[in-house]
Amino acid sequence: MPGGDLQNAVRRGRIPLKRSIRYIEQVCAGLAHAHSRGIIHRDIKPQNLLLTADHETVKIADFGVARINLNDAPITRVGTNIYAPPEHSPLSIVQGRSDEPARLTLAADVYSLAKSAYTLITGEAPRAFANSRITALPDDFRDDEWSDDLLRVLSRATADEPIERHQSVDEFWNDLAAFRQIVEDGEVSTVVRTRPEQPQAHVARGYTPIVPPQPQFEPVSDPALRVAASSDRMQPLMPPRQPSAFVPPSPKAEIETPSSVNPIRPNPPIALTPPKRRKALRRLATFGIFLILFTGILYGTHSYMSGLGILPAIPKPIRHQDRGGEYGHISAFYAQHG
Repeated sequence: MPGGDLQNAVRRGRIPLKRSIRYIEQVCAGLAHAHSRGIIHRDIKPQNLLLTADHETVKIADFGVARINLNDAPITRVGTNIYAPPEHSPLSIVQGRSDEPARLTLAADVYSLAKSAYTLITGEAPRAFANSRITALPDDFRDDEWSDDLLRVLSRATADEPIERHQSVDEFWNDLAAFRQIVEDGEVSTVVRTRPEQPQAHVARGYTPIVPPQPQFEPVSDPALRVAASSDRMQPLMPPRQPSAFVPPSPKAEIETPSSVNPIRPNPPIALTPPKRRKALRRLATFGIFLILFTGILYGTHSYMSGLGILPAIPKPIRHQDRGGEYGHISAFYAQHG
């Protein structure tokens, strides 16, 4: 199965209590169906409980050692020592518990189911109780509110004598009601079921039965008489409606609008003129900047070449005069002629 088995699920981490209870309910439903057909699995353990891909549905696998009938013939001792009941486990002969052949009963699957439930709920295999009754829970669970109710059920289901156990998986499931109720009370919404009840199976996604259920029909000798007899008992679901008088629809009143009111006309769109003045100013400013830069470049080039003696220096257009001003030549005349 794509979801693996419950043993691997336990190894990956502790399974929540509510999910563990759903798994146990599905296994109980599957075993109850097998027992109703006279089949005993004889090797229920987490490795034989397979999960679908969504981890919502449990399927029971490995019916290779199952017995088809409940005769008095002695059974072959099979099963894993941790989960197998004493009458099926090979370890019981080694320990010298019994030399008599064991008889096949439904309580054998109840024993293995209880040991598997111990593993699902606690996350630990019952190695300390291999081939013996469960008498205690792990230390992490002994203080829980539901521990006493669970231990009572598991202890009875794993009794050494088959007659002391639950005689069916339905009885085992109903005995877990107190434990299940405490777990359900921890949720916000609780659905209380009536007792006694049967465990319900979970249908996997995409599952279709191999043989569809056949419809059940009552034998009828004369179909015409059958229809006539049944038609007398038929009652109309609703009384017939009385036809109501036809009322012609009233014409809608026309809404009069005063003619004196001028209709509102939309304003004509305003033509937007492009900003030509701004474009002209921008061009003039660009030209002025270019002219100033060009003049500066010319003046700088001339000054540089004049300094090298290549070009003559530009004379200063303004000549400063002395204090004599325009009478300076008169002073020079008197100086020459004494």
